[in-house]
Formats: sequence, structure tokens, C-alpha cells
Amino acid sequence: MSLKRSVLLAASGLIVAAAATTVASGRIGLPSVGGGEPAIGAAQLTAAIAPAPAQDGAAETALAANLRQSLPDFPDLPTPALTPQANIVRVVARATSANDVAVPDLSAVTREYDAYGVACAEPTLKLVKLRTAMLGLSLSAPCHAGEVVRVSHASLTFAARLSATGTYATTIPALGTAGAVEVTMERGIRLEQVIPVPDIGTVVRIALQLRGQDGLHLNALANGAAFDAPGLIAPATPGHPSLGRGGYLTRLGDPTLDDPLLAEVLTLPASADAARPMLVVEVGAANCARDLLVTVATAEGRAVPRTGAVSFSMPDCDAAGQRLALDASTFLTRQLAANSN
Repeated sequence: MSLKRSVLLAASGLIVAAAATTVASGRIGLPSVGGGEPAIGAAQLTAAIAPAPAQDGAAETALAANLRQSLPDFPDLPTPALTPQANIVRVVARATSANDVAVPDLSAVTREYDAYGVACAEPTLKLVKLRTAMLGLSLSAPCHAGEVVRVSHASLTFAARLSATGTYATTIPALGTAGAVEVTMERGIRLEQVIPVPDIGTVVRIALQLRGQDGLHLNALANGAAFDAPGLIAPATPGHPSLGRGGYLTRLGDPTLDDPLLAEVLTLPASADAARPMLVVEVGAANCARDLLVTVATAEGRAVPRTGAVSFSMPDCDAAGQRLALDASTFLTRQLAANSN
């Protein structure tokens, strides 16, 4: 590197690292491009890098241009990947005057960003009509991930937890010609939608409203089947949403919640080939030697759904492990009860 080049960069405030610099006896050796430049003394170097006299504007502009050209081109930085961020919140703050500092009011914290830092959209509820008078529910609430929501339809209510992305989907057996569904969320958010159910007349439904684990379940015996035999409709063998095999069972709600709110709905065809409905309870430590109260709802074709309560006494705990069965046809009209026997 030439002495003139070194002085130019030093005067401009840039630090130049020489490839090979030797200090000996007060003399500094600077490497040269051509190899013919002699070493200079320290005093000479000090004088050489002393502040230069003021230059005119044109000279300064030329010097700045030369310095910009000598800088290397820096590569573009990579774009960071989109990663989830935990519980991003925006705090509402307000100042009383221009000179005040806006102090956040922690009581007014509102979640406005989802787990990926994206601005939240308003929660949305969508219903679609499915076959055999079923309702398809889909809920999207990106800023409410993991929250517990309550879903209500007719006389049934069940609770479920939103996914890590704030979504939830399920199918609900309709209990009337108007499929009205309401979802209640935290902080008082309520969503509601109604969809017509024109084929409600093709089915008969019995529904149980359950809280906790009382051991109560709906069963049905299709085609003259017996318990623990093919043709049994039960929680372990609920069947598909089709009426071809006498009916099917739908379970609603999340049983893993601390205080689960559940529902079961038995769907039967509105014809003589319907399976025989049963209310079954297994005797255990959680329900023995006490009275059980269960809410039952029925929907028969286009008739207005009916709701009632059934109470019965459980045997002593010595009967733990036994199974009790009640003919649930008595909850329905006489005509269907006769056809189901």
C-alpha cells in the first residue's frame, strides 16, 4: 500500500490494518505495492498524518466519492423465519396532556396479535348443513388459543378447548328445524348463527346433558342385537352418521377438562327399523349409593323438542361393576316406542 493511500485513509478517520508492519529503532516499515518505497521515520509519519489544511468543496466531494467506492459491498441479510411468539399483548395507554407520559392501564390489556405476531382477526363462527340433519361447526379465534368455550344448541350445552391456533370444529345433531348455535368465549364474547334444517323430519333424537363422569351413557340395540354383540351402538362403537344400520351416537364436549360439560345424542331413523334406545349406567365408586339426575331432550321429526329430567337411585357400592339399563323408548312418543320394541 502506498504512503499516499495510507495517509488518505488515515486522514479520513478509517483504520487501516497493514499486512506486515515492523517497528524497530523508531522506524516503521510500510509494505509497498511495487516493493521500492523506503521505510520512513516515526517523526515523518506523524507529520504526514497531521490535519491537512482546509480544502474547497469540490475536493471534499471527490474525497467522499473515493471513500464510498473503496467500501466493500455487504451481502443482504437473510430474512428471519416466522416463529411463534408467546402471549404477545398490546397495552392500551393514554396521556392526559402533551407533556405527560402515557402510563399503561393493565386492566385494559387486550390481545391483538396471535402466536405468530400477526394482527388478530375477529373470532368467526361458521355453520354448514350436513346429511342426516347434522350441523358442521367451525370456530376460528386466533387470539384465544387454548381457551375453553361453551357451545349451546337447543337444550344442550357442552364445553371444549380451542387448539393451539385458536380453532375448533365438530358436528352437532340438530334438535329442531332451525339449527341455532351459540358459542360463548372468555371476556364476554358471544357468537351466534342459525341455519335451516329441512331434513329434520327424517330422524328421531334422544340427547343427554352430562356433567362430569357419572357413568351414564346412551346405547341402542340395532336389529335385535344384545349387549356386547355386533349391532350395539355405544360410546365404544358409535357408528357413522348414517341411518342405514339403525342409528348412531354422537358425543360432544371435552372429557379432559377439569369440570367437563358433555352431551350425548342418539340419532335414530323415524321409521319402524330404528334401533332400540337404552340408557345405561355402570355402577362405580363415583355414583353408587346416591341419586342420579340427568337431563334428557328429545326431538321427533318436526315436532318442537321436549326437555325433561330423569332421577333414579343407584344401588349400594357392593354392586360396583354391574351395569344397569333403562329402556329409553319411554322418553319418546307411544308410536315410536311401539315400533322400537
